[in-house]
Amino acid sequence: MVGATRSDSAAGVTVAWVGPRTVRVGWLEARFRDPDADEVTLDGPGGPVSVVSGAGASDATAPPGGMPPMTGPVEDC
Repeated sequence: MVGATRSDSAAGVTVAWVGPRTVRVGWLEARFRDPDADEVTLDGPGGPVSVVSGAGASDATAPPGGMPPMTGPVEDC
């Protein structure tokens, strides 16, 4: 994930538990992402945890700022 934004004024991603063993990583837009990582399963000490990700998730509560914006060309996957 490179150059992700959560809103017009906040950089980064939003991470939230959406189920007892599922975490969602969301963002509004990103300059580059690995499409093979849209869903991965991690082995945790209490059992497997699914991590799902995807674009289009605006976070109006995200504080402005964050990581500096990326500059340069956009790379497609």
